[in-house]
Amino acid sequence: MRQSRGWGWMAIAVWALVAAPVSAQDAEASVRTVVEEFVAAWKAGDSQRLAGLMAPAGTVVWVSDTASGTTVESMTFEELLRNRRPQERYELEDMHNLHIVDDQLATVDVEIRIATGTYHDHYVLYRVGQEWLIANKAFVLRRH
Repeated sequence: MRQSRGWGWMAIAVWALVAAPVSAQDAEASVRTVVEEFVAAWKAGDSQRLAGLMAPAGTVVWVSDTASGTTVESMTFEELLRNRRPQERYELEDMHNLHIVDDQLATVDVEIRIATGTYHDHYVLYRVGQEWLIANKAFVLRRH
């Protein structure tokens, strides 16, 4: 009897080791999907779809060069969604530096090509229940 119990525990231990990387891969795939959907919804000007991908209290932050100097500006996701319209050229170029912490927090860097340059976005996402939501987005535009 004890030997069969030993095999049972060993099988559970092996299953746990094998299952852990799949879970991390699933989380990474889920985060990538949310960001890809965000970029596609942004390009389409689809405020309703965007709202479903963002945490209600989220913010967007960016740096602007003005006549009085460089300033950091921000807006809530609610403000961001008010006047969305389709973008002719808004193409996902690259997604990198994806980090997931304890299957609850993720950060990822994204490059998006537009007609006049490339946006370099940094997203922070949180897992709420079974879904990942974008909590914050910071970006800078590098012009061609």
